[in-house]
Amino acid sequence: MDIESGTFISGLLVLQVFEYAAYVMTAVSAVILVCSILMLRKTVAVTVGCLEAAANALVLMPSILLVPLVPFLLTAALVAWFIVISALLWSAGHIVKDSDDDTYTTEWNNTIKLYEIYNAFALIWTHFFIRGYSNVAIAGAVAHYYWLPSDGTLHPLEGTGYVKSTCRAAALITANPLEIAAVNSLGDFLLFLGKLVVAGASGIVALAFLSLPDYVDPDSSRYISSPILPTALVAAFSYIIADQILSVYEFMIDTILMSYLDDVSRNNEPCYAPASLLKALGKSSEDARTAEVAQETRARSKAEQKTSDEAC
Repeated sequence: MDIESGTFISGLLVLQVFEYAAYVMTAVSAVILVCSILMLRKTVAVTVGCLEAAANALVLMPSILLVPLVPFLLTAALVAWFIVISALLWSAGHIVKDSDDDTYTTEWNNTIKLYEIYNAFALIWTHFFIRGYSNVAIAGAVAHYYWLPSDGTLHPLEGTGYVKSTCRAAALITANPLEIAAVNSLGDFLLFLGKLVVAGASGIVALAFLSLPDYVDPDSSRYISSPILPTALVAAFSYIIADQILSVYEFMIDTILMSYLDDVSRNNEPCYAPASLLKALGKSSEDARTAEVAQETRARSKAEQKTSDEAC
């Protein structure tokens, strides 16, 4: 009995040790979480501001959601063209009869084989060109929204070549890894939840529709033995459509973020950021206007200095 009592007491002590250890680990984790949030509060503010600014831009430019429709139609036409050209090239071979077993085979010369490779390369290259062109269209529209100050004067965007722009973007990404990671992580998570909500809601509607008497009555001509497959197909297609539409919003968020980082890099502060982004950063519209005036003053000073240097 004493041995059993001692074992029982030892077990209780072990449980208490684990309980206290769990409390300590929970407290330490909470402290680390709070410290991380305090250290990254500006990064979180930038993330929230980019999401709000992209949403406001979407409200002002709702037709931008139709952008994926154009690449889809162009890609469909491209695939149809690829199939036609492939069929023509395939039919351009020479039919050869095998004298041994009286079978026929098709042979193609090296030129036709090269054309087939070129046709496949053209399909891939044109597809990515269409995607890139649509992304440039979205980025241009959102960039104009970002660099539009409150007085209505449109500041021209700096048009540079592909290599220079890529190097500039790479430098901004390298210099701001936390902001990039935070915006991408939070944005991707929220967009994924949005896709799931759309797919789930569509599946529920489809399931409710297939539960009508016409679809559950075995004697009906519209009888469906199991609604699982149609519901799954509806949910899957809804997810794909939501993914295409929300990808526009995702690209808008990325453009807002890159514009913000470029703005801060050039001016040491967000001089041209939208009001929603400035509000998330804790800045008022007066602060934004003051920063904008200071930026214009610096620009005029540089222009006057350049003019005087040229005159000398």
